[in-house]
Amino acid sequence: MTTLSNADVVAQLGWTLQVIYNSTGGRLARFWRPPYGDTDVRVTAIAKEVFGLTAVVWNHECAALVLTPAVQLLIDTLMPPTTVLQTGLLA
Repeated sequence: MTTLSNADVVAQLGWTLQVIYNSTGGRLARFWRPPYGDTDVRVTAIAKEVFGLTAVVWNHECAALVLTPAVQLLIDTLMPPTTVLQTGLLA
């Protein structure tokens, strides 16, 4: 995000918020996570002042997830299987 122009930051956030709004029945996002943590004062200010968004960033790196058989069983039990459509979307 930090390499984008002001107009491109507004466009990226605006398009994303429109998709969220359309796909959730009109809910408005209040928070955003900068992709890869790539933000600075300018980008954060645009998100806050134009869209009212609060940035959420992490404060440490997480360790690699280890899928033990028990964890995999839990995931398989709680999450329905997904299929990749030819469009590349998950269903």
